[in-house]
Amino acid sequence: MDANRAKWLADIQARLAPLLLAEARSKELAPKIPPARLFIAICGVGVGFNSCVLFDDFLSIRKITNPPGIVHVTRAADLQYSDYLAVSRYSHSVQAEIAVGNAEMQESDHFYMGIAWHTAALLKLRGYSSLFCPALSSESWDVVNAISDNSIKFRMLDDIPRQIVFPHEQMTISTDDVKWVKTQPALCLKKKNTCS
Repeated sequence: MDANRAKWLADIQARLAPLLLAEARSKELAPKIPPARLFIAICGVGVGFNSCVLFDDFLSIRKITNPPGIVHVTRAADLQYSDYLAVSRYSHSVQAEIAVGNAEMQESDHFYMGIAWHTAALLKLRGYSSLFCPALSSESWDVVNAISDNSIKFRMLDDIPRQIVFPHEQMTISTDDVKWVKTQPALCLKKKNTCS
């Protein structure tokens, strides 16, 4: 192998290294992530915990440590659903996810999205005005990098957030905030019924 070809090959390997590292990290995380029906992306705020359960085996908020980029989203996406093209604009900035549903429940995705929407709305009412949920995935955002069989269903939820306020310092959701959300389902229903 001549020197130019070796340099060229080393350059390609260096460019691929971050992608391969993200894939390896996702494979490492996959067995640690509890299953859910839908994973709603959270952007605009951080979380100060790894995982916090709101309702056992049904609803939790998780920190994302390995968000996918455009290459991994397009490789993992079910190509029958073209939303993945828009989802890839936001995927690299996913900081947390709302995991909702479980295998035993046979409710519609609309039901699960409603639960996630109310959870996000309560966090906004709690003061996290920069929180927005641009997309959902059928797999955790932490494991998208490891999937290459075009099996993940991505869906856009909010392509152009209506109001995003980015404070000087990033706001971080705490476990106290999640506990507050857990105690407020009546407030959520009251707000929904006054707007309907």
